[in-house]
Amino acid sequence: MVSLALLKGSAQALAPENFIKSLKCNYAYVARNAHHIEINYDILESYARSLPKMNPDDVLDSTHHFISDNAESNISFIIALDSMNFGSGFQEQLKREGYDQPSGFYFKVAKILKAHYESNGPLTAKDLSTLSAVEIAKLLQLPDISKNPYSFRLASSYSASVKEVGAFIMAQHGGSFTAFIESCQGSAENFVYALTRLASYNDTCCYRGQRVSFYKRAISCAADMQDMFAHKGEVLFNDINALPCLADCDIPHVLRVDGILKYDEELTSIVDGKELIEAGCEYEIELRACAVHAVEIMAAKSGRSAIELDRILWHRAQEEAYKVLTPHRCETKFY
Repeated sequence: MVSLALLKGSAQALAPENFIKSLKCNYAYVARNAHHIEINYDILESYARSLPKMNPDDVLDSTHHFISDNAESNISFIIALDSMNFGSGFQEQLKREGYDQPSGFYFKVAKILKAHYESNGPLTAKDLSTLSAVEIAKLLQLPDISKNPYSFRLASSYSASVKEVGAFIMAQHGGSFTAFIESCQGSAENFVYALTRLASYNDTCCYRGQRVSFYKRAISCAADMQDMFAHKGEVLFNDINALPCLADCDIPHVLRVDGILKYDEELTSIVDGKELIEAGCEYEIELRACAVHAVEIMAAKSGRSAIELDRILWHRAQEEAYKVLTPHRCETKFY
């Protein structure tokens, strides 16, 4: 699929008025009308205030992430990583195909990409625009994609994603990642909007006649970019706190374990039975939207940003106590 950004875009894409606010209104709509999930509103404030603070180095740690003195290289790393940071529904199948992930799928991919940047230099926009599935599989040390179907499907999805974003940077910003950032004028909202004009980032579905957009990967990329610059003592986006949290499988899982979200019997049976949930179905939309809406209320009541709370909850999901139950499974390119 050719992205709208390449067909109609300009180098400077400014988000429409109330772009992020409208997303949050749609999450609230889903939460009000959800059939399968209830939010325990009574404990949201106390829960949010009880969450520990995180050391910034634990958010974007140097063990797994490439951090240099060159802004162009750092931006390239984050965009490359977040163009491949999805596939949660594939993780168990990849393990069966021999792709060991002792510290988690995300951390393995990040660390391999970091090593590539340190040994071979940063990937340019042109590099990204031409990376094939075979090259992606080799780069990430995936099992032989000629023999392993899930590795093949994931490598193919990654290839489509990085090719699209690379072509976008080439066509709209002369191949310069820095120029792309500068075009956003210090606004995370503009940054997210620009990425969501790419098909691989345009995370949108329909819920009872209402358009609901999550844009998890674009929001994640904005937050990661902010954290990267924070390592240098710089503030990249002046509106990062306006963004909602990331709508993936880990946040609803943690909120469920901690008693914030309650699933009905039907959804409980599906999730605990590790059945695949279809991307864009009612179950999946409610899981993501109710989690994001709950975090949005927690942020408002506690004075903490949704992005900060997201970081804390995502890292909590990596703890052994939260691995007793399994997050919902969905094969999707959006998380």
